[in-house]
Formats: sequence, C-alpha cells, structure tokens
Amino acid sequence: MTSGLLDLFARYGLPAELSEAMREHMDSFVPMVSPQPKLTLLPSGGSFRLGDELYETLHTPGHAAGHICFYQRDRREMFCGDQVIPRISPNVSYLPGGVDENPLGSFLNSLKELERYEVVRAYPGHRDPFETFQKRIGELLDHHELRLAEMQRELAEQPRTAYEVCRLTFGDRLTLHQLRFALSETLAHFIYLRETGRIVEEQGSDGIIVYRQSER
Repeated sequence: MTSGLLDLFARYGLPAELSEAMREHMDSFVPMVSPQPKLTLLPSGGSFRLGDELYETLHTPGHAAGHICFYQRDRREMFCGDQVIPRISPNVSYLPGGVDENPLGSFLNSLKELERYEVVRAYPGHRDPFETFQKRIGELLDHHELRLAEMQRELAEQPRTAYEVCRLTFGDRLTLHQLRFALSETLAHFIYLRETGRIVEEQGSDGIIVYRQSER
C-alpha cells in the first residue's frame, strides 16, 4: 500500500523530496497495525443484535470501504460511526487499489440516504452522542459543496496539480501525517469534480497529472 500510494501521490504532483520522508513516516505505522484483524462481513439491509435490541445494518461507504451504520427504528437511535461526526468532517480519501473509484460520491450518497431516517439520538465514532443528526448531515453536505467550489476556483486562472491545490486549500504547515490525509482528500474531491464534468484531467509530458476547469 505504501508504494502504491506514494506512486499515486507522485503522479499528482507530490515533490520528490517529500516522498522518501513520507515513505518512512508511513512505514513506521506498519508494526502498530500488524497483524491485521480477521473481519466478519455483515449483509447490508439485514439486522444485527446489539445488547437486547435488533438494529438494521445500513451500508454507508465513502469514509471507509464497508462502513456500516446501525439503526434502531423503535428507539430512533443511530450508531453512525465515522459517517456523521458532530464537530469535524470525516476524512474522505482516494486510495489506490480499485476499492472505491469515487469515494466522495459514495460518501455524499450515503449522507443523503441517512438523511431519510428519523433519528433522535446518534452515537458517533468520535465525541459524545448528539441529537441533531439531520442538521449535521445538512452541514456536512454544505461543507463539501463549498470545498468543491473552492477547489474548482483554484483552477480558474491556470491548470494545477492536486498537490498544488492541496497546499492552497490546507496550507503549508501540515505535518507529513496531515499532508497524507489532505492530499488523499484533495484527490477524492478532484475525482468527484471530474466525474461530474466540472473539471478536466490532463497528463503532461513529464507524466504529472494536472487539472483545469471544464469549458462546459
């Protein structure tokens, strides 16, 4: 994964001098996540017992492949994990490997599906339970539309790489750890903009991919 991700970042403008430092940074995490756990897949649309209650399983991809929320219809409670967080926007990253070729599109569709559920209390993966589930979904949808428009505007005067727009959007004071997430999230937004026809992707003679605004 490390090599594939760094090759991806290089194609989208990550300077060579940052690549090796990021490789060492990412490799340092391998012992912390090894061995990886064995997973049991739950079918979407089925039910799952948590304590004394049966919860509906809702497939909500985008933030992570296979992400599931749990909904208790009688109590109108939602275990929403990292899909809906009360104070921050969940990271939505593009990663190589073909698991999800448009993760932001998946994330936004998942939010719109969850918006249909009546929820009086939500249990997120971070922070405390909260009661403003639908309102928070609306805020997240608005946030990403504003971020998409902001990134698109950065291409108004000239084509840019994803790395250049990442720096313009998130700043120059990012740690390597923050830069990895910021660049992956920038790529997710650019893929969404490309798939919706708002920007165009082109490859230069040096193999670096740049983006420009669509003329449509």
